[in-house]
Amino acid sequence: LKGIGGFDPRRAFNALTGTSMKDTLGMGYARKFEAIPVDKQSRPVAKGLEYAIGDKSIALMAKKMGNEDAYRYFEKRSLNYKQYFDPASGFFRGMLSDGSWNGNFDAMKAGNDLYAEGNA
Repeated sequence: LKGIGGFDPRRAFNALTGTSMKDTLGMGYARKFEAIPVDKQSRPVAKGLEYAIGDKSIALMAKKMGNEDAYRYFEKRSLNYKQYFDPASGFFRGMLSDGSWNGNFDAMKAGNDLYAEGNA
């Protein structure tokens, strides 16, 4: 995308998509366009936000390579971050597997199992 060369773009794209389609570390939820539940995975908010950034990057690469199907899929997946945003609190929050917000939320508390580096 930025004109960096010295690698095979197709091979890099295949490596990115291969990793992103695994079921490990909560990625299976992202594949199904679902939020990673706090009662099933550690650091679900951090993972979900980071996966959305990665998915957007893959979407942009797919578009640049002319792969419209992959572009549409990963572009849609990149919007998964919206599922974590709680408009009532103004923060990204963890959800339980039943779809309700995790009640254990304190925006001022660091060192919990929902986030990494304070990314609420």
